[in-house]
Amino acid sequence: MSAVDICNLALSNLGAKVIASMTEDSKEARACNRHYDIIRQYLLRKYKWDFNTRIVALALTTDALVDGWEYCYGYPNNALAVRRIIDLHGTDVALKYKYQIMIDSTLTQKIIYCDVADAEMEYAVDLENTDIFGAIFKKALAYSISSEITMEIVGDPSVKDKMTSYAMSFLAQAEAADARESYNPPQHTSDLITCRGGGVLQTDEELGL
Repeated sequence: MSAVDICNLALSNLGAKVIASMTEDSKEARACNRHYDIIRQYLLRKYKWDFNTRIVALALTTDALVDGWEYCYGYPNNALAVRRIIDLHGTDVALKYKYQIMIDSTLTQKIIYCDVADAEMEYAVDLENTDIFGAIFKKALAYSISSEITMEIVGDPSVKDKMTSYAMSFLAQAEAADARESYNPPQHTSDLITCRGGGVLQTDEELGL
C-alpha cells in the first residue's frame, strides 16, 4: 500500500473521489499532498513506535563546541526525534545520558551536545516506506488525514469530529499492537539493596551501623 493508497483510504472515509496521484489537478489531491507528509511525520514523532526506531553511532564534530558540554555530534538527516543517547562502551544499555539539541552557527544544522564519548543515539526515523507500516497504523494515518482535510473536502464539523475519534481509536490500537512485538523484562532490585532500604541504597550511617 502506497502513500496514494493511504490517501485514498482517507478520501473514501469521507465519501470523496479517489485520486491517481497527489500531483493531479483536483482539490482532493491538493489536500492530500498538502497534509500527508506532515501528518505522517507528526505521528511517527509523537509516539514511540518500534518499527521506526533506530540506533546509530553518531558522527563527532568539533566545529560547534560550546561551554558546558564535552562533545558535539551531527544530527542524523533522517531523524525526527531523539529518544536517548547511549554510551557505545557502556555496560548498561538501559542507561540514559543527558543531552541537548541546538542549532549550529550557520542556522542550517542541528547539533547534539552531550558528555558521552563515542555516543550512539536511539531515534525516531523519518520513515517514508509505507510497506513497513502495520495495517492498524495505516488506518490510523488514513483517519488522521481524513480529520485534517474534512473541512476542505466536505465542510462538515461533525464529520471532522467523527474522523478524529476514529483516528484516536486506531492510534491506540496501533500502539498496543506495536508494544506486543517487543519484550522488556522488569528490572529487579538486588536483594542486598532491597534489604538495605527498600530499593534505595543507604549508607551505614543512615542505617545506624
